[in-house]
Amino acid sequence: MSHIFHSPLTVPMKFKSYAAINEEYKADWVKELHELKINTNKEKLTIVNDFHSIFLNNRDTAVLIEKEIISIREYLPYSHLFLFTDINAVALNVWGDPYSIESAKTLDLIPGASLSFSNTGINAVSIAMKLNEMVILNGNEHDLEMFKKWTSICSPIRQNENTIGYLNLSFALFEQNLWAIPVLAQIAVQVERKIFKNSPHFEKKLVVQFINSGFSKRESEVACLWLQNYSVLKISVLLDVSEGTVKNVIQKIYKKTGIRNKAEFLLKYHLTSPQ
Repeated sequence: MSHIFHSPLTVPMKFKSYAAINEEYKADWVKELHELKINTNKEKLTIVNDFHSIFLNNRDTAVLIEKEIISIREYLPYSHLFLFTDINAVALNVWGDPYSIESAKTLDLIPGASLSFSNTGINAVSIAMKLNEMVILNGNEHDLEMFKKWTSICSPIRQNENTIGYLNLSFALFEQNLWAIPVLAQIAVQVERKIFKNSPHFEKKLVVQFINSGFSKRESEVACLWLQNYSVLKISVLLDVSEGTVKNVIQKIYKKTGIRNKAEFLLKYHLTSPQ
């Protein structure tokens, strides 16, 4: 059994641990696994046939993630492996220290590898897909033997509230995980912020509409997101400003438009939430 990484974990509540997942969900997954008859002792992962086209469809996001990872990797304290997949859990790129990368190759944990539930059972990526939230799995919580010496944390990456991929960070089971959780969370936030700011929806459509209506650029940015039903917190993250600033801008928008609340704002501009 390959052990990619050199070398008791506590899980912050902001991440859902496997132990905290609804038992009914787990029971359903066990039934699925029984029907799938996955070989949990497999030595290599399944590689998809159409990887090139899959990568091209996700290249821009993969490039953004790579830039964020490169900017922080030299500061990471332990052997580690980052993995970015598309919405179907196909690995688009893998990053890590040289030892981890070479060891991952022996498992075919390379671009094109499938980490879907149907191919690999329970792992951080497949469970993040099922729950659409950040999860952390330790050791024996993974189905495949090749993953049982790992701790893995996986976060969905979203664009306009739609999940477009999954970012996973894995490291040795008995390494301290306190460094890993904020690292993964920060990368996810930065990538989502850059995706949002590069989106045609952001500058070329709604924002321009509001600027043409007499709003300032900041008011237009906030109005665009407010009308799409983003929370004050989410808007503050995407625009890299404080929640207080967002609240003040919203009040300025209300005063400028002569309305009293969000419902009236939605009606006035004939826009509906995508959610």
